Amino acid sequence: MDIYYIEIRYRINELKNFNKLLDILPKEIGVTTTLQFLDIAQIIKEELSKRGYIVHIGKSPYMEYSMQVLGCDPLAANIPVDTILFIGEGLFHPTEIARRFDKKVIVYSPLTGDIKVLSPDPIFMKRIYILLNKLKSSKVVGLVTSVKPGQYFYNKLLYWKKILKDENKDVYLFITDNIDFDEFQNFPQIEFWVVFACPRLIDDILNRKINAITHFYLRYYR
Repeated sequence: MDIYYIEIRYRINELKNFNKLLDILPKEIGVTTTLQFLDIAQIIKEELSKRGYIVHIGKSPYMEYSMQVLGCDPLAANIPVDTILFIGEGLFHPTEIARRFDKKVIVYSPLTGDIKVLSPDPIFMKRIYILLNKLKSSKVVGLVTSVKPGQYFYNKLLYWKKILKDENKDVYLFITDNIDFDEFQNFPQIEFWVVFACPRLIDDILNRKINAITHFYLRYYR
C-alpha cells in the first residue's frame, strides 16, 4: 500500500489576541511551531523583528524546515534563549520543549488567540531517575521495539542488551507493531521494561506508573 504525506498549512486573516501576546513576550525569544503553522510562524517572526524583538530560530537535523518541531523531536527549540514561543495548538509539543531544554514556553494559538505559559517541570527528571534506579536494581529486563517506521530501534536495542547482560541481568527481546502496555501483564517475570519506540511513550509510562522507561532516557543511566 502506498502512503502519501501531504503538507497542509493553516491560513488566517488576523492574529487574534496578538497585542496581549506582545505584552508578555521578552525582548529576546526563540520561535518554534508545527508544520501546519509554519507560514503563520514566519509572519509572526517577521512582525516581531520589525517591532524590535531579537528572534532566534533553530532547525532539527531530522526535520525539513527551520522552527519545525514534533512531540518527539523538539530540537528546533535547542537555541540560546531562556524563553520559547510555540505557535500552534495544544500542549503536547511545548511540554516536551519545556522539560527537554528546561525552558519557559509561551504557547500561542493564532486560531483562537489563547495564550498559555509553561514552566520547566522540576519533578519530571526526578521521576526519570527513580525509574532508572529501578532498572539498575532489576534482574529480569524486557527490551521492546516497534516495527513502525521511525520507531524501529533494533540496533540500539541490541546495544543495550549487551550492556544490561554485562550487568548480569536476564534480558528478553520483544518486537511488535503497537506498543500495548496492557500486554506487559502477560509477562509477569519481567521486572522492568525498556521501550525502544516513540520517546513520548514516557507520558503513558508515568501516568500509568509502569515499571518502564523509553530508550531516550537511557543516556542518564549509570
